[in-house]
Amino acid sequence: CTGKKKFERLFKAAEERYPDKVAAIVKFNAPQAHHIMAGADLLAVTSRFEPCGLIQLQGMRYGTPCACASTGGVVDTVVEGKTGFQMGRVRVD
Repeated sequence: CTGKKKFERLFKAAEERYPDKVAAIVKFNAPQAHHIMAGADLLAVTSRFEPCGLIQLQGMRYGTPCACASTGGVVDTVVEGKTGFQMGRVRVD
């Protein structure tokens, strides 16, 4: 999750309303994160700044394609159309 309480509450409310469709995980759990990445259809990495970027490398380890913001180490590791897709720079306005 984001670490921002308002979003954690929003996700928890969605989990309560749709328990069979939403799971709000607000604390990091490494084994669970690996299971999620391994079973995901796509890994979205939307960082505004990512000096190295291990998350996309972990996703690639499981064969999960990445849709990534074109920043930092992501530019060097995500091969367009092969290991994922680069979306250009992310703007927040």
